Amino acid sequence: MEQANVTDIPEAQVGMLLAKIAAEPDSRDILYKTLVYCQEKRTTSDIETQIRSWTVNRSILHTPQSLMTILTEGGGLQPVESDEGQTILHTTSVGNAVVITACPSNRLEALFDSEPEYVQIYLRILQECVTPHTLSEMEDIMEGNETMKKENILVSYFISELEEAGGIEWDIKWKTTQTGIDTLNMLKPLRS
Repeated sequence: MEQANVTDIPEAQVGMLLAKIAAEPDSRDILYKTLVYCQEKRTTSDIETQIRSWTVNRSILHTPQSLMTILTEGGGLQPVESDEGQTILHTTSVGNAVVITACPSNRLEALFDSEPEYVQIYLRILQECVTPHTLSEMEDIMEGNETMKKENILVSYFISELEEAGGIEWDIKWKTTQTGIDTLNMLKPLRS
């Protein structure tokens, strides 16, 4: 892994890579996971196999090769020399800065910090979606929430924000991600 200090990396480069990743909402988490996976040097065939394992039950719009191209062109991955003639990719210092910035637990924390008045709603949705639910089921579950009634906000808003932050994902139904579960477990003493 490159040993550059995150504060030494030009913000513009990090911002450009974050923008490239944000422009691919259906593949955002796969792009993020690829940056993490390539913190150790990996062959492109290893990366393709890993991406396919992450997307076994999901349809994505890009091939593993095109996802690697997005990250390479964005400055998050770089090819390194190989004696065997294979292409090897490695996460750059810009990619490592994005890993820190775009980490799902950091995104969830930022969401909670930006909307503290809704944290209990977010946590309830995370808890409910440990057992996957459709949007309709979640609307029924959250129907009596006083804050949502008072503010006239639909459950779909909270689901969208949690998905963007990496707390839930769509897999035939909405389900809490491992990051969401970890967040619930970490906050359990505070909610009791």
